[in-house]
Amino acid sequence: MSGTPTNAGITKGGQAESYSKTNLPDWKDIVINAITITEHEDWARLADVGNNIRKVDSAFDARTYGSKTLLLLVRTAPDSFEIREETEGSHPPVHYIKAVQK
Repeated sequence: MSGTPTNAGITKGGQAESYSKTNLPDWKDIVINAITITEHEDWARLADVGNNIRKVDSAFDARTYGSKTLLLLVRTAPDSFEIREETEGSHPPVHYIKAVQK
């Protein structure tokens, strides 16, 4: 077994797919595709985006890109994404995301 971590997933065609750290797809493209599927207007709830990422790329894992969570990963790219946090009472905050128009 090699020391290079891989993620295995299934493509839309049903074929197995494996990523090593040297051939990772651009995570920003994956997140943008998931936002497009999710959004009802400009903003998409980050939890829904996370669920739709599995539809876009079942092998995706934020840890592969060096972040503990999707929120922390997205925060590393303020030029590509805006994040909004909403808090209601004592409930945990809900995060919304949108892609920055370039």
